[in-house]
Amino acid sequence: MSEPGLESTVVLDSSFLTAYCAKEPGRFERATAEYSRYVHEGREFFAPAVAAAESLFALCRKRADGSLTEDQYVDAVQTLVLILSCTHTSPNGDLQLTERAEQIRAGYGCSRSADGIFIALCEELARHGRSEIATFDESMRLQAAKTAPAVAVNTLA
Repeated sequence: MSEPGLESTVVLDSSFLTAYCAKEPGRFERATAEYSRYVHEGREFFAPAVAAAESLFALCRKRADGSLTEDQYVDAVQTLVLILSCTHTSPNGDLQLTERAEQIRAGYGCSRSADGIFIALCEELARHGRSEIATFDESMRLQAAKTAPAVAVNTLA
């Protein structure tokens, strides 16, 4: 993949990726509309490496609890691979985000650790131009507002 433009970016949260790939009722339509809008605007997509692991875990849980059939699960994983193939990782690698992510997580429980990586990535990208996080996680918006107020969070819920 060539070097991405950083002037107009979107960080795709795992909740967004899972909703889109699993075609979650009540969320898939909104995720599809936002993704299409971002493409139309010429936005570049980013996600930290943890997004793949978090999304695979969520999809596996959906298969295990019966929310997805085996065929739907296979399709969802294929869609995840496709969307991630069009998504950039952190321009400087996730390691450089770690310290800031922990600062963002401070005061929150351990379950918010990965969110700090997404917020730190968006914060880094925002230094180069317009950036926002696409998520269904309202708590991420609240966390960003408190710990990284310059980060724009598009909560789709």
